[in-house]
Amino acid sequence: MTAVRLILVLWAGLATSACGVRELKIGIEPTYSDINRIVLQSKCIHCHTSLATYSGLLQIVTPGSARESELYEVIAEGEMPIQTAPLSGKEVAAIREWINNGALNN
Repeated sequence: MTAVRLILVLWAGLATSACGVRELKIGIEPTYSDINRIVLQSKCIHCHTSLATYSGLLQIVTPGSARESELYEVIAEGEMPIQTAPLSGKEVAAIREWINNGALNN
């Protein structure tokens, strides 16, 4: 892990710990359950009801490639969510890691 990446990971952890997002832990592979419970339910589902199911989420996710996933693109660019606070760096990183690890339904 490069020094820059380590600093970003630590900063993301500090920035989000004050917001109460302690369930997404650094170094622990995020699961669909984590992503759904911590991010989607609180920041996405109220406008995008199709994301309430795993199969609905897969319509905008390319398992194994966050860069090719519409979901990751709009959250990484800060285009979504519109009606709530932007996702934290830790939330974006967790979604990227989950997608890159195959976007499993776990």
